[in-house]
Amino acid sequence: MFIPASSAEGEASGSIMKIASSTSVSPGDPLYYAIFYRNAGEVDLTEAVITEKYPEGVEFIRAKPAPDEGSDNKWTIGDLPVGGHGMIVLAVQVTESQDLEFTEEGRVVGEGFVSVRDSLSTSPGGHNLKNVATIDSNETGPVNSTVSVAISNTKLDIREHGSGTYESDEKLKLRTENTSISMEKDASSKYTSTSLHLYNNRTVNYSSKWTQIASTENWATGASMSESYRYATSIDRKSMMFLDEKESVMNIESVFNGTGYIGFLKMPSSTSTSSDGPAPSQLPTPQTLPLFESHEDYFGSFNILQMVDEYGSSIASDKYASGTGLVVVDKRVKDNQSSYESGTGTYDSEELIRTYTNYIAKDISLVYAPMNQSLTNDVSIESSMRWKEGMYSRIPGRSYIGEEYTGVIELDKSAVAAGLNNTETIANFSGRARYRAILEDILDFDEHYEGNHSIERRINLYSSAPKYDLPHLNVTTTLGWIYKEDVTTALGWIDEETIGVNETIAIYSISIENDGNRALAPIHVRDIFPPGSVLIHPASVRPTELNDTYANWTLTHLAIGDVATIILGLDVTEALPGDASTHHPAELVNRVEACGGYNGSERVCATNGVSVVKTAQLDPQNGSIVWYKIYVNNDANTDRTATVTDQLPKGMKLLDSTFTVASNENGTITWNLEDIEPFDTVTITYSVEALHAGRFVNSVRVDPKYSDGTAEHPVYASAIIDVEQIDKGWNGSMWRPPNWDFEYVGYSAETTCDEICAMSQ
Repeated sequence: MFIPASSAEGEASGSIMKIASSTSVSPGDPLYYAIFYRNAGEVDLTEAVITEKYPEGVEFIRAKPAPDEGSDNKWTIGDLPVGGHGMIVLAVQVTESQDLEFTEEGRVVGEGFVSVRDSLSTSPGGHNLKNVATIDSNETGPVNSTVSVAISNTKLDIREHGSGTYESDEKLKLRTENTSISMEKDASSKYTSTSLHLYNNRTVNYSSKWTQIASTENWATGASMSESYRYATSIDRKSMMFLDEKESVMNIESVFNGTGYIGFLKMPSSTSTSSDGPAPSQLPTPQTLPLFESHEDYFGSFNILQMVDEYGSSIASDKYASGTGLVVVDKRVKDNQSSYESGTGTYDSEELIRTYTNYIAKDISLVYAPMNQSLTNDVSIESSMRWKEGMYSRIPGRSYIGEEYTGVIELDKSAVAAGLNNTETIANFSGRARYRAILEDILDFDEHYEGNHSIERRINLYSSAPKYDLPHLNVTTTLGWIYKEDVTTALGWIDEETIGVNETIAIYSISIENDGNRALAPIHVRDIFPPGSVLIHPASVRPTELNDTYANWTLTHLAIGDVATIILGLDVTEALPGDASTHHPAELVNRVEACGGYNGSERVCATNGVSVVKTAQLDPQNGSIVWYKIYVNNDANTDRTATVTDQLPKGMKLLDSTFTVASNENGTITWNLEDIEPFDTVTITYSVEALHAGRFVNSVRVDPKYSDGTAEHPVYASAIIDVEQIDKGWNGSMWRPPNWDFEYVGYSAETTCDEICAMSQ
């Protein structure tokens, strides 16, 4: 899928826009650009020329139209009349890095001075490909458009220096094939002044406290990790870091006296599985919110156990830390949750965070005392800060649950935020506390306490009553997109044998809803893949078990009303017989079961009762006619009824339907399925006419019900079809880019934001 890049306009004369086929690319992969230009002014342009400045690290392959003879980056347009426009499509190859595997194992024991600088990178040439296209003419100055594409690579930096005793066991690995780097380190060091005796009775004296730093950057997933110790008189640590194109993992066990920092940052990236599957998203900007951000600073003597696991779009973090000194900790999950503490004295904290269910569990004990930490012989930190600690969960514009303790002399607290609408707290403190709970305009609790208090607090915010007056789960599986990763389809002229791929990709979304009257924990989910399919993109949540036929997940909890979503991409090329555009829905349906626990040993389970698959195919005799098929599957052992609603994209009109249409108004087509027998499939086939060329995204919503009328969670499916370009991208006075990757999407005018998100999952 192609994305817009920056565009610029001249002085009411010319304009140029450039887009790239991805926000990130691996070494050795093809990369495609498209340049759109037009005369947007009131004066004809003469001797118009477009030039392309390629970044280092790419090789020109081909362009349409071809560049000027003897050149690979210049196109002479000549005269460009008012309203005139055009497009240049070109392909480049990113320089392939050397296929390299590197392993280093070593052990060092000794006394004296140590200085270590190690750096590993799977793409040492750089992180970014910046490409600039320029249009110039006699009547205008040069006008530029720039697009940047990140190179998917990983990097590890290690820095160590100090004097005294030193012992280290280290193992490093690097593979460029999957951009993986790993580090395993077991090190111990103690500071003392040392002397080195040279010839002629000369002596070199060393007196340097220890510094040990390990930091990583994962440009493939958008994650960075850091472990740092400085001005340390002693360090005893075991560290493991691993990163590749799918994940980043950090495990730390350390005891130190000095200063320490543990950091983790996860930004949205094009390789994080989203509701659109593997399609790229915009590159992060300074205004982009991180998916997860953690900063921990320690000054004094501390013992730290830390694990952070980043996979897909989810992050799991476990931490235990204890010691005395100065502590500053701040952790954030998007703009929805935060956990923080700062102060001086005795510190003991255990914390668990799971971003995919917005779960934070925290057990913390704090006692205030002044601190003094020597950094060098003449520099020290002296601080006296009473403790500050807090947590909050919020849905911006809707709800907020938070608590904060300030001026704390002592605090013992256990708190669990199970989702964004539930918090339980038991706290004993000496200081000040403020508790806040807001739900739209319905309620606003603001409580203040000062002195010595014991608090037990439970907040549950629900905007509607549970659907069932008993423990209950609802599971739905949505086949969001079926598409071909085929560059020949996208660009039409690229040689498929040279740089083409041809796979049929299905993006599935599994939704597990707690629509009963009890909170459930834990939640076990099993997804049985369609036979012959292969998981090719990381799921949004790391599976606890994964093989060729199924995947298992364990989720922390589902509070009343909560919905957990797992998104995954499957290569279903081998699952489809013959022509992948004509298939039976049973070949693409995932079988999902979810079970949740309550009351200790009791469980409630559910399977995906109704599923839907939608396909699209061009009429072989008329390229402007599209045949759609909607397969509604009853995968349960009970009868169902269902209402099927299909919103045609703009530029399409209904021609015929093999199933009786209940209504057809403003492009919204409705069918009523009165009886779907157990394990049966109802097929709706209908044809539409495309009134113009383009890529059309058509979504269908199925609202199933039990035979007694009880409603179930709606399910969605989408189909994408490219109608052959009829014109040259010109329609009256309105210029628009060609059809090869700009979509016409059908949503009802009454469709809510939540429903649109569900359609895209």
